[in-house]
Amino acid sequence: MAPKIANTAAAKKAAAKKAKRKASQQAGKTKEAVATSTQIDKDVPISRFSYGVVENTALPEGYVEKKFELGESDAHKKWDKDDINLLLYTTQPPINVGTTLADFPDGWTECIVSARLKSTILETPGYPARIKRPDTSAHCISESPGKGLGVFATRKVTAGALILAERALIIAPAGVRGSPGIFEKYSAEQARQTVLFEWEKQLEIAYKRMPEEHQKAFIALHNSHTQDGSGSIMGVMRTNAYGLGSRLEDKLLGAVGGAYTGVFNEISRLNHSCRPNTYRAFDMVSFAMEVRALRDIEEGEELTTSYSDLLVPTGTRQQQLEPYGVRCDCTSCTDPRVSDDRRMEIAKKCKGEILADRFSRWSMNPRLSDDFALREGERLLKLVEDEGLETEICYSELLLHLTMVHAALGNTKEIGQYRVRWINAHVARGRSSEELFEEIETLKQTLAIFTGCRGRLRQNSGEINRMAGKLRAMKV
Repeated sequence: MAPKIANTAAAKKAAAKKAKRKASQQAGKTKEAVATSTQIDKDVPISRFSYGVVENTALPEGYVEKKFELGESDAHKKWDKDDINLLLYTTQPPINVGTTLADFPDGWTECIVSARLKSTILETPGYPARIKRPDTSAHCISESPGKGLGVFATRKVTAGALILAERALIIAPAGVRGSPGIFEKYSAEQARQTVLFEWEKQLEIAYKRMPEEHQKAFIALHNSHTQDGSGSIMGVMRTNAYGLGSRLEDKLLGAVGGAYTGVFNEISRLNHSCRPNTYRAFDMVSFAMEVRALRDIEEGEELTTSYSDLLVPTGTRQQQLEPYGVRCDCTSCTDPRVSDDRRMEIAKKCKGEILADRFSRWSMNPRLSDDFALREGERLLKLVEDEGLETEICYSELLLHLTMVHAALGNTKEIGQYRVRWINAHVARGRSSEELFEEIETLKQTLAIFTGCRGRLRQNSGEINRMAGKLRAMKV
């Protein structure tokens, strides 16, 4: 009789879960909070906040707190996409009232977005898809000497492989503007303090919409802005938020004013390196950030990302890291004289248009030796790899360049090897096969023309120039 009892218990549990789900569905979708801000002036500069110790963080005398109307609306309501004064506090993907993380393990994100961006999200084909995950867990959170917590590989990970993916705890505008007139009325620092105060209040609305588990995870993240006037929520945002790129951007406000950032439970634990071994990319369809390996990673190795521009001198990178309270000790930073020279050469010589022009001139010039372009291309590629710069676009551009060089030389085996590496480099940067399809097709056509001896290439100069133009236009 034991099996029958077990089945009855399981049936009751399933029925209870079904009833709970039905009740949630009847309750309707999560309501949205709607904020109508005071008039946004695009001419008001996006604030660049102070960091470190700010002596006077008090609000200026005579300051009148920025007012904005906050109401509640049905999540299905259509809003004016062109109203830049409208901010929606919305849950994405949409969930039913009463849903728990146990019911929906992929989780959800509390968002502060414009009506236009919300519409863009919901109109994305296939949205919302399940989050992609590696076949077996590949990471853990652990202590990193001198850095607090960090993320580590629990097994070997090959280049291009997915390591982890998760939805943000919160997404909010990357650049914030204050009320019109504050920079004329107050000093620069006083104006910055008012913007910090105003945005803390707005972020608090989204924070309170989070489930308790997400609130605890958010506030447990490091805050390096405790003495500059940032509130507790704004401080965590400034310390841990990652830019989400052009895939999540309000096109009406542009790449600066329309940019967004997100804070993540685990991905925000990735520590910085000027030689990162992972690449972050936001996937709109699953509404999740994906982290992939840029090169082979060994078990126990710390997973790192970059918080700064990597092709600038060491001193500039260190300045960019100061707001995060980070002092990088990677090998490139500890030996800056050698590293800076290398990175300067990479920045100068490894641009796609320069490589394409060099290839065109070499392929048509019989006075240059057959291995002239090959030697230089391989030297530059080694330079990029020695500096750990696989995250930079110049890496994939060099792989494309070497694919074409081997095609011109008729090296069939090497053509295949570099072509695969070029595709994998794009996959590691978060580009899907659908996004790469056009570039791959163009590359196939180009290889069909260029493969063979350079003598044949010279006889087809018109076609060569046409395809070289297509190469320069490719989104590599």
